[in-house]
Amino acid sequence: MTCRFASLMTRIGLGFLGLCIPILGAALSKPTFSIVATTPTQVIVPSTGAVKVHYQVTNNTKLTRTLTMVPIKGISQNTSGLENCKSPFTLAPNQSCLLSLQLNGNELPASYLGGPMVCKTNGPKDPSPSPFLCSRPSAESILSIKVAPLLAIKVYHGRPLLNSSVAHGLSRKFYAIGFFANEIHRNLTQNVVWHSSDSSIATVSNSLGSYGFVTGVNVGDTTISASLNGLSGSAPIHVTDAVVTQIQITPSEPSIAKGTNQQFTATGILSNETTLDLTTQVSWTSTNSAVAAISNASGSQGLATGNAVGTTSIAASYGLQTTSTSLKVTAATLSLIQVTPVNPSIHKGTAQQFMATGVYSDNSTEDLTSFVTWNSSDPLVASIENAPDTPGLALGVGTGESRITATYGSVSGNASLTVTPAQLTSIVISPYNLSIPNGYSQQYTAKGIYTDNTTQDLTTEVAWASSDTNVATISNAPDSPGAAVGKSVGSTRITASLSGVTGVAPLNIIEAVLDSIVVTPANTSLPLGTNQQYKAIGIFSDASEENLTTDVTWTSSDTSVVTISNATDTQGLVQSVSLGNATLKASLNGLSGTTGITVSAAILTGITVTPADSSIPRGINSTQQMTATGAYTDSTTKDITTEVYWQSDNGNIATVSNAVGTEGLVTAQEVAATTNIIATQNLISGSTSLTVFAPQIGQSYGGGIIACSWGGLLSLIAAPTDISSGIMWGGTGTAIGLGAQSTIDGASNTQAIVNTLGLSNSYAAGLCATYNGGGYTDWFLPSSEQLHCLWSYYANIGGFYPGGDYWSSTESSENSTYNAITENFLYGVQSNVDKSAPLRVRCVRQFM
Repeated sequence: MTCRFASLMTRIGLGFLGLCIPILGAALSKPTFSIVATTPTQVIVPSTGAVKVHYQVTNNTKLTRTLTMVPIKGISQNTSGLENCKSPFTLAPNQSCLLSLQLNGNELPASYLGGPMVCKTNGPKDPSPSPFLCSRPSAESILSIKVAPLLAIKVYHGRPLLNSSVAHGLSRKFYAIGFFANEIHRNLTQNVVWHSSDSSIATVSNSLGSYGFVTGVNVGDTTISASLNGLSGSAPIHVTDAVVTQIQITPSEPSIAKGTNQQFTATGILSNETTLDLTTQVSWTSTNSAVAAISNASGSQGLATGNAVGTTSIAASYGLQTTSTSLKVTAATLSLIQVTPVNPSIHKGTAQQFMATGVYSDNSTEDLTSFVTWNSSDPLVASIENAPDTPGLALGVGTGESRITATYGSVSGNASLTVTPAQLTSIVISPYNLSIPNGYSQQYTAKGIYTDNTTQDLTTEVAWASSDTNVATISNAPDSPGAAVGKSVGSTRITASLSGVTGVAPLNIIEAVLDSIVVTPANTSLPLGTNQQYKAIGIFSDASEENLTTDVTWTSSDTSVVTISNATDTQGLVQSVSLGNATLKASLNGLSGTTGITVSAAILTGITVTPADSSIPRGINSTQQMTATGAYTDSTTKDITTEVYWQSDNGNIATVSNAVGTEGLVTAQEVAATTNIIATQNLISGSTSLTVFAPQIGQSYGGGIIACSWGGLLSLIAAPTDISSGIMWGGTGTAIGLGAQSTIDGASNTQAIVNTLGLSNSYAAGLCATYNGGGYTDWFLPSSEQLHCLWSYYANIGGFYPGGDYWSSTESSENSTYNAITENFLYGVQSNVDKSAPLRVRCVRQFM
């Protein structure tokens, strides 16, 4: 069964692959599309996992092909990535791509052997695989897949050296490990279904990004299980009381006067997000008791007392958790500092004078501007002076808000200072007063100059405009602000505007200039013996195009491969010379364009089938050898009889063989009519007519005249005339024996006689054996019955001597040593005659 019946077989339930593989076995000995494995193809796939396999597919034909992989259940094709084959995919001759396959264990059978098969598609509108042109990997590279089933699941927690417990409100990671056949194990944490036997004690996540995370809900015990495909594993978990995860001390970083107290509070934050006052349970410490001491005595835990001016660190500890804060002790007299003005606003680059007024415990005030330490919370926004001649003078250095602080000892006062952007004073556009060819683009930039003498690139912020958009346009698009494009010859003014400020630059557009040369067609392959017309297309700066084929100078990098003409009327005409590669160049005014060209082997242009318009009689043994001669682009010819595909228009009239050794052999059938015999290779065909006729006695055919059509051994062609008017039978005194005594088979008689007497034209049978009539050499002396059949139609056959005696090849069985059988063509009477008698001979050959 062949692939041409694939569609029929598919409709009645036979598989595509099974149908086509027997045929393609021979065809793929030299693959049409090579499929070479780049990764191992004998793989074991976990039943819940996937494995990737790669093949490199190369188009070994001379044509660009659109290909597709025959689908295989459980195997998906990865088409992402530049080097990966698409579905379908197109490959030029010798081009390759990577066929990336994913073997999905949950979709594959237990084992699979075969594939992948790559076929030509059925056409542009039907991307399905065609059975007429397919390839597959070599036997050692086909897919050999075994799916390893899941045998068991075990559940583990993430800290094997610790007990399996979790505090109320905390989470702990659990893992599910799958054990498969073939000693394969895989992390199935994200594949299983997680379950807690008591979700009021602990929950377990099945969400993306947190698979297997167990969270304690209430104190108690539960079991965490993981299930997949009917298998499960589990592990116990104990939820303990919530634990302290953090301690917060309040107030944070306080400042007190010497001799005063500060009550600190310690708040514990628990794992279940609740809080607990731990002031009486923590252990309080001060890093410097000389500055401030803190009490752990019952009833006064956390109470700090300032002992001296300075700073200390107050810490609270509970179990493994410790936190701290600083405590500053200052002089007792100053209680606060007032900074004025309170919330001023200035432009960047300008100044603001601040005043610091000290307020003491007796409510008196004092100007402390020259005594305090001034500070800006964000020096990138504002700086402030501590110099003797300018204390409290703030300068806006950036935009934003900064807190201005005046500090004396441990007492501080502050005010908020807002710095707004410096005011824009002018915009400078560059380049200035430019001339560009029509169609060219020019990137402009806008620089803003501000009141603080700073500059800023405003290219993306300004509004760009052209005074004459017919001459040039300029873009305000986010990805191309300030990009001007020449539209026509003339002058315009480019402006950039922002916040009422505008900058101007003149722009002149001059005539378009030649920008590049494109040679077409690009990177072609030219069969040897053919020519190709090339064009040179000039691309100008305004995107206009002009055919410059007759203006450029054409050159070939290798004139032994191709030549290209600069002659009038044939500029750009390429003529192939020999196989190889070359580069074609078109040059004009210092610019050039190139393209590659490959001269490939000459290709078939026509097929001649001979003999032309031949005729053969009907009958299963009636044949005609046809010859196919190919004509090629380099004017050579070649016998391609064994390379073409032979076919007959009508198999009821004649069939033609494509079998090895008998290519082009036509066999007549029973219907007498005319059919066309066609030879095809690479879409090139040649044909000739062949007529199958019903044999008629007296009809010229096969080097002679049809003389007998009784069927079998009595289907004979007689030589056009007598071969001899008088020649002996031969071998007088010698008995040939039974081999020459057949009354029906003259061919076997003739062979037996020649074997005994030797091949010579000096006797009747030898004369026929050496006879070459009409180009045929299979002539023989007719047997007695065959000779009588000739006598029966001698009038239709013609050429017989009236009343003449003719030799048969049948030796007399009565006196084989001396006699052989003859027939008189007047009366049709046969006689035993001495072998030495000189009688007439008419040779015959069989045609059915």
